[in-house]
Amino acid sequence: MILSSFTFSIEYSHALLFENTLNTEVLPFLNALEEVNASKLYKLITDIETGGQNISLQLFLDNLDSHKTLEANHKAKILSILDAKYAGKYVYFQSLLEEI
Repeated sequence: MILSSFTFSIEYSHALLFENTLNTEVLPFLNALEEVNASKLYKLITDIETGGQNISLQLFLDNLDSHKTLEANHKAKILSILDAKYAGKYVYFQSLLEEI
């Protein structure tokens, strides 16, 4: 099992709209993909001073091949959905984890 984690920091003034976009546009898109077994959203409660709300998008994948396919074919679409509404209002980093 592979976990692809996107952690977003979104300006507080746009946080609720950003979360809504993740729930209504990004998650339905991801959940329709063959590569994604499940997806979940989490709000970070760890105190990280970013000046915004921190949200983690977790994608559960079978293997590295699924991750590579997702990255090559769908990551740009995910980010374009967010950029269309929130360009310059968020930053993110991505982590890839393997279950042991």
